[in-house]
Amino acid sequence: MFRCEEIILGGDFNLVMDVKKDKRGGKATIHKNSLKVIQIIRDNLDLTNIWRDLNPDRRRYTWRPNKPEIHCWLDFFLYV
Repeated sequence: MFRCEEIILGGDFNLVMDVKKDKRGGKATIHKNSLKVIQIIRDNLDLTNIWRDLNPDRRRYTWRPNKPEIHCWLDFFLYV
C-alpha cells in the first residue's frame, strides 16, 4: 500500500491565484476554469500555498513583459 504523507505540487501554472495580490497591470482577469481545477485539487488534498502563507501581503512576480508592462506571479508551489 502506497502512503503519501507529504505532497508538493509545483510548476508554471500560467494562472494567477489572486488578482489583487499576484498581478499588476493588464486586464484584471483570471483563467476561471483552470483556477477552479487548481482550487479543487488544493481543497481535496488539503494543500496550501506555503509562500503566500508566509508572505501574505508581499508582491513578487515570475513573469514580466516590457510592453505592455504587466507583472504576474504564475509559478507557485502547493504543499501539505
